[in-house]
Amino acid sequence: MDDAVLIRESRDGHRLELPIDKALFRQYLYLNSTRHHQEVWKNPRITTRGEQLVITVDYELTDDRHVLTGRDALLLAKSGEGWKIQRLVYDVRKVIPIDSGVAEADPDETNLLAALRWQSLVRPAAQAVITPRGTINFKELEALVWRAAHFLHGQGVRAGDVLGMCFRGELPGLIALLAVVRLGATVFTLPASLSLNAREALVTGMDLAAVVTDQAKITTGFARVIPFSLQTIAGLPMAVDLSIADANPRAPWLIITGSGTTGKPKRIPITHRVFRAQMDLYRRALELKPGDRVASLMSPDMVVTKERFLEALLGGATVVMSDPAQPTLEWLREKAVTVLWGTVIHMENFLAGHPPVNPEAFTTLRALMVGSSTVTPSLRARVADKLSNKLHVYYGTNEVGLISLADLADSAGDPASVGRPVAGVDVEIVSKNGQPCPVTEVGLIRVRSPGSAGTYLDAAEASAQCFRDGWFYPGDLGKFTTTGQLVFCGRADDMMIMNGMNIYPVEIEQVLTSHTAVVDAVAFPQPHAIHQDLPCCAVTLAAGSPETAESLLQYAREFMGSRGPQRIFILPSIPRNAQGKVIRQQLLEATFGKSVE
Repeated sequence: MDDAVLIRESRDGHRLELPIDKALFRQYLYLNSTRHHQEVWKNPRITTRGEQLVITVDYELTDDRHVLTGRDALLLAKSGEGWKIQRLVYDVRKVIPIDSGVAEADPDETNLLAALRWQSLVRPAAQAVITPRGTINFKELEALVWRAAHFLHGQGVRAGDVLGMCFRGELPGLIALLAVVRLGATVFTLPASLSLNAREALVTGMDLAAVVTDQAKITTGFARVIPFSLQTIAGLPMAVDLSIADANPRAPWLIITGSGTTGKPKRIPITHRVFRAQMDLYRRALELKPGDRVASLMSPDMVVTKERFLEALLGGATVVMSDPAQPTLEWLREKAVTVLWGTVIHMENFLAGHPPVNPEAFTTLRALMVGSSTVTPSLRARVADKLSNKLHVYYGTNEVGLISLADLADSAGDPASVGRPVAGVDVEIVSKNGQPCPVTEVGLIRVRSPGSAGTYLDAAEASAQCFRDGWFYPGDLGKFTTTGQLVFCGRADDMMIMNGMNIYPVEIEQVLTSHTAVVDAVAFPQPHAIHQDLPCCAVTLAAGSPETAESLLQYAREFMGSRGPQRIFILPSIPRNAQGKVIRQQLLEATFGKSVE
């Protein structure tokens, strides 16, 4: 039946053709989006055509809003001692609306966890999660999630509640997250790696119903804390009570707090519909499928880890965890990981902690995904040389998900390339007044995507500025090459103007990271009363390098002339946050604070 096809003929002549597995899943989402569903078959007819059998029936399907009538035709072929479905064709001849007072259900708004239940039904024994302590299949995972959902529901959690989530354990954090999503509540991450004061600052202005945590001391100031552990739910009876689950949630499943590197952090609501669209973009771009094994170099605190693990499970892939430490190369190879995610800082740390390996030796890995900040030519070369030639540099945002993807071949054409826009996403480079820029000219990036969030919470001005006429403006600069590749040129508010010249930080960073001694670099301005911005650059060097600030200045000027940096600072490390983004205040303290009286 795996290669069977479903064909739907609508009244207006529209024809839809889907593989049977996708068709069955769409039907499952439809069933989960309706409160009432009944189908009656009449006038069955069976005819034979040699080794084929055709069964036709007239049907009448009643749901919350309609009565649909038409005809089904099922084509089967002889297969050994039995029959194999080849094709199911049905048409819709008449639709009669029902004035039931019930809003029409939308399968796109179906709870994301309907897909997990689907996996547990069609692939119950398949591996869902691999941990150092064992393996959990989809049937077992579904049971754990239901137990957790019943526990949280008993603690008063309801659809629409916003819950702070603070976990150090990857597996309990994942189970709790899935249970919250099933209940139709909203996840708001409180990273366990942050200090108590930092967590309190993070929730300022948030109306949290409770904090769910595996930590003994989470923070002060919360009316309610729900301790959660796998031991707590292990003894609970397994029950599937659909009445406690929100089949069609209207509340977002996740609220993301932006990095805030360029101003006040924004809170981004990600609905079930939006995330389903974002998942589709990632899956198509990566060709993610059941059988893939997905791991992350990032902690479970990070939104990227949560999203990619949820995406993997809902698509039938396997999540590989290394709780509590960062995974080792040996662990990743032993568990045959196929897709590995990381930011720049995580990849740098991973390379520093492992001796070089033959890239061909990591045979199962087919996609090493690195992004969240500028991936320098130096890092791209070192990853390809010391770890894997399956490097993919991705460009995306929390607001819209994946935007573009570059493999090593794209990097060879332009070391600053972030690839071509993925299928389904439109990207344009425009001027400040919204006019398209010529190819190779730097301008503002704007994105149109089915996975766009559409707004920020409690930030009307920022929403109006960033979400306009169906486009999202991330505040990034970029350009297109003549071959259609997108080049990321930094943040628009990071652009420097010296003596009337526009100088982009990425220009300086690319030149300096092309030096064999430079491991990392970040360019930034020093305000000047006459020249406006003096371009500066902080760098970190390979261990034992004899290079000096003066020799690196000379190197940069050979390539850039007067557009090059005026000052270079050599630091032990570039201060970055968990997402790999530069912490500007710490950078200024480490450079001007020590160099300028």
